[in-house]
Amino acid sequence: MRCYAKIWEDNEEGHFNVEFPDIPFCVTYGHTFEEEFVYAEDALTGVILTMQDIGDPILEAKVYEGEQYHVIAVNYDIQWDLNPPQEID
Repeated sequence: MRCYAKIWEDNEEGHFNVEFPDIPFCVTYGHTFEEEFVYAEDALTGVILTMQDIGDPILEAKVYEGEQYHVIAVNYDIQWDLNPPQEID
């Protein structure tokens, strides 16, 4: 899945903020421009997997233009088993 992220530098805090206009509540930040891409992929993957798990529709992303918008791509078809095995006493 490809999604557009809005990235901007917060001059007061000294880090880069990231939000996804098409994915509500998916936000993160990084201390460098390069770092925020890693965190953006991680945040987007987590939100997409959660939406998939609870049955929320995952809509195709709109195209945004402007220097603040960057494409973040993730593979959300991965089915992870997030439940660790239970110990038997």
